[in-house]
Amino acid sequence: MRNAFMIVALTAMVLAGCSQKRSNDAARRKAATIKDPTVYARIESTGNDSISVALLADSSLITVGVANAAEHKAIAGELTRGDTLAMVLDDGGRSMVAGVNVSQLVGLWLCDDGSGNGLRLAPDGAASSVGTGKLTLRTWRIANGRLVLTYIMPDGTDYTEKPARTRIVLLASDSLRIEVNDTVMGYTRSSGLLTI
Repeated sequence: MRNAFMIVALTAMVLAGCSQKRSNDAARRKAATIKDPTVYARIESTGNDSISVALLADSSLITVGVANAAEHKAIAGELTRGDTLAMVLDDGGRSMVAGVNVSQLVGLWLCDDGSGNGLRLAPDGAASSVGTGKLTLRTWRIANGRLVLTYIMPDGTDYTEKPARTRIVLLASDSLRIEVNDTVMGYTRSSGLLTI
């Protein structure tokens, strides 16, 4: 009788976990269907106030003005030839409103406080926490020129993925500063570390 009760209890726990995974997957698919004006492109060449890019969706080449976005400090990372850029364009598609160098953003970032904690952003959109922390990161994406991280609570009290909108304050090849809820967190990427 006791074994039967244990089997029923374990089955219920497994089914509850599967149900939670399905609801997280459904929420992820729903979030992906919301219209986001972010366009992904590979930087082909750079000039003083414009860049030439190849759109990843159809490989078409376009020239985009970057002076306005640069003036408003709305470009995270450097505009480096060959890198992937997530950008929001104005209505005419001729000028960048905001941009994020995705090639510089992906990889392993460690907190600059020396704690060994940090985060890893994979090229496929997966995110993970490194070390101990208050949140367990699950995914990342760029939406409307902003970094969106999803997370769950690590203590097991709630497995619902929640989005955290962040603002990238600084993105360079070796440093990242993001603001979440008025708190700026700094990360570094030391040379020689595995960044995949």
